[in-house]
Amino acid sequence: MRVEPSDGALLMVDHQPLLPFPRFSQTSYLPVKIGDVNVTGNGISWLQFVVSGKLITFVPIIKEKDYLKCTVTIPQKDQDSLKIGEELVKLGLGTVHESGIRLKDKNALAYTKSLINAQKWAIRRRNGHWHFVRQPTVLWKTQMFIINKMKSLLPAYIVRQLDI
Repeated sequence: MRVEPSDGALLMVDHQPLLPFPRFSQTSYLPVKIGDVNVTGNGISWLQFVVSGKLITFVPIIKEKDYLKCTVTIPQKDQDSLKIGEELVKLGLGTVHESGIRLKDKNALAYTKSLINAQKWAIRRRNGHWHFVRQPTVLWKTQMFIINKMKSLLPAYIVRQLDI
């Protein structure tokens, strides 16, 4: 699997279907785009580092002409799967692009809602793309100081539970 930076970020997946049909085309890669996420240049670099060469799971949301829009996850040992779209947005390496298409699938709606919540979190923390959008205020600097102090004093599992 590799990442193509053309037309946003396309993941070129060497797909192994459940039923092994013979392939008649020359291209063996399936183009997959992370659904509802506009990936920045730094996000493409992050994707190349995190996703390249790893086993991914993707669930199609919408079929476009040239690619599939999907939710993409990486299974991890002893942890929850890493949701790539949500992590990109939460780190500020991508922004949410809500398509005009109304989805009726509950999973797709929950995915879009989680992306919006991740973007709100990134804006509040001024992560990545959002760092230079607004000037930092005294209140924000105080909040970040308190959060960092809490992280250093509390055990790691409590920090993960509180999502700070």
